[in-house]
Amino acid sequence: MKNIDSKRIFITGISAITPFGNGLDAIFEAIKSGKTAYGQIEHIDVSTWPVKAGGFIPDLNPGSQGLFDRKLKNMPKYVRLGVASADAAFKNARLDEKPVSADRLGAFVATGANGNNAEGLFPAFSQSKAEDNSLDLSRFAHEGLDQIHPLWLLATISNNLIFFVTHFFRALGANSNYCNSAIAGASAIDKAVESLLLDEIDAAIVGGVDCTVNWQMFSDMAALGILAEGDVSKVCPLRPFSETSPGSILSDAGCFMIIETEESCIRRGITPIAVVRKTAFERLSTDHFKPSPDGMETENVLKKLLAEVNPESVIQINANGIGVPSWDAPEKKGLLEALENRNYSISSAKSWVGNTHSVSFALETAMSAWSLYKQLGIGFSDLKNRSELSDWSNATTETLNHDFAVNLGQCFGGSTAGVLLSVV
Repeated sequence: MKNIDSKRIFITGISAITPFGNGLDAIFEAIKSGKTAYGQIEHIDVSTWPVKAGGFIPDLNPGSQGLFDRKLKNMPKYVRLGVASADAAFKNARLDEKPVSADRLGAFVATGANGNNAEGLFPAFSQSKAEDNSLDLSRFAHEGLDQIHPLWLLATISNNLIFFVTHFFRALGANSNYCNSAIAGASAIDKAVESLLLDEIDAAIVGGVDCTVNWQMFSDMAALGILAEGDVSKVCPLRPFSETSPGSILSDAGCFMIIETEESCIRRGITPIAVVRKTAFERLSTDHFKPSPDGMETENVLKKLLAEVNPESVIQINANGIGVPSWDAPEKKGLLEALENRNYSISSAKSWVGNTHSVSFALETAMSAWSLYKQLGIGFSDLKNRSELSDWSNATTETLNHDFAVNLGQCFGGSTAGVLLSVV
């Protein structure tokens, strides 16, 4: 746990690219009108897949960004989305106008499913079929290999994005790449905060991108029993904390934030968006897949984060809530235990933007920070009586006057992370 009391750490820039479009305002406007970022997958053929729902972002034309097109030409979609998102955060924090010294600018990047590029092998497999439709390895060696792009393997490396972020934005300070699934974004934020506290850097580009809507990711996650399968009209919307939820729904997304020290903000003359107050992690489950049934990971993380927050303060909790009952039920227990006698509102961003996997913690932290800045709610407020889909009819982004926001994330084996934000 990092209790940030030696210096103030601010979020000064935010960007997001989701199926809603670019920016945080696009997300909140969609929520206000009752839209979700996911639905029937139409951009790719899923006729033979059991999973039909997802949130897909079309690939970017590198030239549409007005920069980097030659170097990004042979990179996969997630790199282009990541560069575009990092560029937007960089400009939102006015680092292009009022820069930080290159050796004092760090980069901490989360990536997850980006090595899942089995589709790049499909042409080779098609070329290598035997008469019984099995894979003929001899044909694969003699004919199929020529169908594989020479950069296929290079394009699947998860640290491609951090290379381009550090290169294009001259982030020559401390940097790290995180591939540890759904809490990769939490690790990136935590290590960025640590680097700022240790005075290794003055500012950090923090976030990532995940392009989850692909055959291999769907196959892997469906095999684990995580994803909602079947008719889209029956599985949408994603239903966090519903006892009858059929599973989670994946979405593509990119999100970056700029976080920096108070001294750097003052020196650059920047108005911050929110304060990063504390980070916390917990892992107690003995199950390699599910969290502890008693919800102790969630309870402990929340209690650590809220230990010094006045019980009278209004807190918005952005829960993990992936829509898988065996995960959500323990989280609900932990939430109710830790929030007893607290003045809180509960939300779950995944119900609107979908499960964005390794970038989910970063994106949902950005949404929590934006809701603090704009004093908006993200969704529902009643958790004790929540059990069915009908309860979601009251979700809102109307004004919510709150002083603090907590974002929670959870990964396989109950690994749970949280971050506490406050108004400036």
